[in-house]
Amino acid sequence: MRGGPAIQQRPMPPEDMIDDTSIRFEPAPDLLEWARSSFIDEAADLVNEDHAHLRFASIGVLWTNVPNGRAGRRIIGQCRIASIPVSLSSSRSRPKGRSGPSR
Repeated sequence: MRGGPAIQQRPMPPEDMIDDTSIRFEPAPDLLEWARSSFIDEAADLVNEDHAHLRFASIGVLWTNVPNGRAGRRIIGQCRIASIPVSLSSSRSRPKGRSGPSR
């Protein structure tokens, strides 16, 4: 055991979200705090050094009630690297000195 704080209980999504039939996404800062203190921080009881790069990452966490699954299995958690849509990034990523319309 690493001597860090005792493992906290994982935060749960808002109760009204579970039975809501509309599509919802809500920020979950409490879940991010829990994940960092449980798995990412150096002093975390369940630290995994394979994830050390996440200590300096900008991470956003959302609760959602949108079902997700693949190959008949339910997915209850997922991590992704956010990407900027091409329409937003094309004008910024054009090399300096290049003229003409973007493709």
